[in-house]
Amino acid sequence: EIYTLSLHDALPISPLLHDLELRRGEEQLHKHALRIPEVRVMRHEEIVLSGPVLDVVIGCVEDRGIDLVVTASQRRTGAAKLVLGSNAEAILRHLHRPVLILGHACRAGYQPFASIVFATDLPAHSLRAAQYAFALAQEFRAEVLVMHVFPGHQHTAATPPIEQLEMLVPNSPEIRARTRFELTAGSPPQQILAAASQASAGLIVMGVRQHGILADHAPWSTLSAVIASARCPVLAVPAHL
Repeated sequence: EIYTLSLHDALPISPLLHDLELRRGEEQLHKHALRIPEVRVMRHEEIVLSGPVLDVVIGCVEDRGIDLVVTASQRRTGAAKLVLGSNAEAILRHLHRPVLILGHACRAGYQPFASIVFATDLPAHSLRAAQYAFALAQEFRAEVLVMHVFPGHQHTAATPPIEQLEMLVPNSPEIRARTRFELTAGSPPQQILAAASQASAGLIVMGVRQHGILADHAPWSTLSAVIASARCPVLAVPAHL
C-alpha cells in the first residue's frame, strides 16, 4: 500500500476552521493522486494529518507498520546549500526506517533501476543497506556498483580491501555477475556522484549510522551533499531497523 501524507503545522485555530482545512487538504491530495497513473491503479490510502511533521510521520509509520518512507528535500542556497530541508532532515535523523529521498536535482521522469550505486564505508555498518541494494537489484535485474571512497588523495591501510566489500554481496552467481567494485580516494560526495553519473544510476543506496551522524558530521555531510546534487533518488538505510 502507498500512504500519502499532506502535513499541516498545528495552529491555534477553531475546531471548525481546523476541520475545513483538513477537508480542503483531502480534496487537494485526492486531485493530486488522480494525476498519477500508477497511483490510480494501485491500492493505496490518502491521509491528511495535522501536527508537527516529525511526530505525525513517526506516528503514522509506527501505527501502520510502514516499511519505506518517500520524501523530497528542499533546495538551500548559500552556506546551507548542502543542508537538507528541515522536514527531510528530521525524518532521516529520527525515523528508524529506510527513507527514499528525492533531491531538487533529481530527473523529472522516473527511470527504472537498471543501475544501482551502493556506497559503503565499512561492511559492519552496511549489512542492512546491502540487503536493500541487492534485493532491489534482484527485483529489477540491475547492475550494482559497490564502492568505497577513502577521504583524501591516496589509499591507506584503513581502507577496506575489495575482499571486504565482496562479503556484502549475496552468494548468487546471477547477482555477482552483475556486480562490480570500486575503491577510490577523494571527496566522498564527488566520487559517489561521479560514479552514479557514469553508470547512469537510477538509485544510490547509502547506509546511515544514526549515532555516528549525531556525534560526527562527516557521514551526515556526505549523505546531505549526495542528496543535494544526485540526479536520481537516494535510499538511506539505517544500520539497525
